[in-house]
Amino acid sequence: MDKQLKVGDMVIMHHKSTRSYTGIIKRIEIDKWGYQNNVFIHWQGLVPHTYTNLHGFSGFNIRNLRHEFKVIRQ
Repeated sequence: MDKQLKVGDMVIMHHKSTRSYTGIIKRIEIDKWGYQNNVFIHWQGLVPHTYTNLHGFSGFNIRNLRHEFKVIRQ
């Protein structure tokens, strides 16, 4: 899979619990250097307590914290 995240990718998050959170990427903000700083996700059901509507998640963290995030693309 391409390392860049795309709108429409499914994200499954497992954060220090047995519960998983599932959502679809709805918007990505890119800074002047081309980094995906703010990735906003439309969550199905509960929202993880580490997610903020103001900043979303860092694209760097979603791609590199493989023990916490799984990205699925069709």
